[in-house]
Amino acid sequence: MTGLSGMIKAKAASDGRRGLRRMLRRGKPPRDSIAWPRQPGVVGRSDMGRLFLKALRTGLWGLLIGPLTAVTLVFGAMLFDPKCGAGDSGGCAMGVVTAPIAVALPSFGLFFLGGLLHGLWQRRPADPAAAIRRLRNWGREE
Repeated sequence: MTGLSGMIKAKAASDGRRGLRRMLRRGKPPRDSIAWPRQPGVVGRSDMGRLFLKALRTGLWGLLIGPLTAVTLVFGAMLFDPKCGAGDSGGCAMGVVTAPIAVALPSFGLFFLGGLLHGLWQRRPADPAAAIRRLRNWGREE
């Protein structure tokens, strides 16, 4: 036998499903976008905002990964370069500072562009021929 909290949760879940069915019958989208079926190839304003934010987040990952990779490569070059070491004027150590600064913006740009292209690729229409027909018939009444 379930307790009072289990009965309240079961009641709330069944009410939510019933309300969702009622909204779907009326044609109103629910507030929760997870339950509303998505149409492939149709992109709204909020979808483009999400796409941009995901690309921005990917770019920020590039802003972190690019300089870390550059520092690792410079340290690797310092280990295997016989000119770097004791008695060095400090030019090899300056590479540890300048390489991440030089790589930061290009890595952000490349990762941002990669994230943007990935998001656009995921949102491409499932049937390109139907999308082309829709564009050709745009503005015409059927």
